[in-house]
Amino acid sequence: MAVKVTCACGTEKLVCAGNLITGKTKSCGCGRVIHGKTKSREYRAWTGMHERCHNPRANSYEIYGGRGISVCERWTDFRAFYQDMGRIPSSKHTLDRIDTNGHYEPLNCRWATRQQQQRNRRCNSIVELNGEQRLLLELSELFGINYYTVKYRLKVGWSLEKALTTPSKRCARNH
Repeated sequence: MAVKVTCACGTEKLVCAGNLITGKTKSCGCGRVIHGKTKSREYRAWTGMHERCHNPRANSYEIYGGRGISVCERWTDFRAFYQDMGRIPSSKHTLDRIDTNGHYEPLNCRWATRQQQQRNRRCNSIVELNGEQRLLLELSELFGINYYTVKYRLKVGWSLEKALTTPSKRCARNH
């Protein structure tokens, strides 16, 4: 996959993303470094984002580029991405789209923890309790009932209130 980069000298050039990741391409040929962050976590997030959206051979292409998720034009340049997103707050954060059906662009992306990302998935169950829409995962945690137990109970026809408030029975172990 080719990406547009801007060298430290100001020259814009299309280069293979793989060559940037491995460090094979470091400049336009002038000898100055393109941006000096090819080994950073931010850079890996940037290349991964492009890989998911533009490379049909990528493992997760089908759920990103394959369903129309794209990267905004501004973020074809890593320096613009880095300027918009800044440094990753910690090693526990990764790139996340706020609207999981939206594109990779400044107003739709953030650095998020695994827990934040788990709560921001298309497959999450959203339920209504007392007129308020909530994630089923959050409610199961709040009520202290295993998420999969609650999901099963709902599947077999229990009301949400009963599924959340009925204590689970533990299977007796045979010793």
